[in-house]
Amino acid sequence: MKIIARCTVRLLQQILKNNPHIKYQHVIGFSLGAQIAGTIAKILNEKKIDKLDRITGLDPALLRFENGGSILNADSATVVDIIHTNSGVSGQILPIGTVDFYANGGIRQPGCEYDLYPVYCHHHRAYYYFAESINYRRYNYGIFANLSCSCLAKDFSLLGGDFEDVHVRVGEYLDLKTRGVYYFKTNSVMPFALKV
Repeated sequence: MKIIARCTVRLLQQILKNNPHIKYQHVIGFSLGAQIAGTIAKILNEKKIDKLDRITGLDPALLRFENGGSILNADSATVVDIIHTNSGVSGQILPIGTVDFYANGGIRQPGCEYDLYPVYCHHHRAYYYFAESINYRRYNYGIFANLSCSCLAKDFSLLGGDFEDVHVRVGEYLDLKTRGVYYFKTNSVMPFALKV
């Protein structure tokens, strides 16, 4: 993992050297790739290189990191947004970003119960949701309606919490000032975005 992160840091340095006009750096990683993004941030910090502007973690991997915590965390970049889709099974359960989004409660995703490998389906939905957010203009109703909450997620049976009517955009066009923990629901098939 460190080798991949070091190679990526070298690539970033080369890109920035050859393109000094680039002012915004956004690293996106799914599962183990999200933890690699955290390692990239750690290496940049050790080399005293400026912090990344943004890291998006798509259901960051849990298995290897469950006892030692997540490498990716809120200090890894100026903005660290996380989309949780299979918390506690394949992905991190606790909020680790500057803003964390729990899709449909963060554990199970609608429509995956019919999949041959439901665990993979739940986990992989994170990148489908993010990919759809990039093309949000295709859907005249935007991406997701979101509710801010004081707990991890509305559907976690052991947790309660009051939900406020706060709507923020999830994914590529996130307002970079957004902070906290949010919950959103999706359709079971594409397009996943619900009409607001």
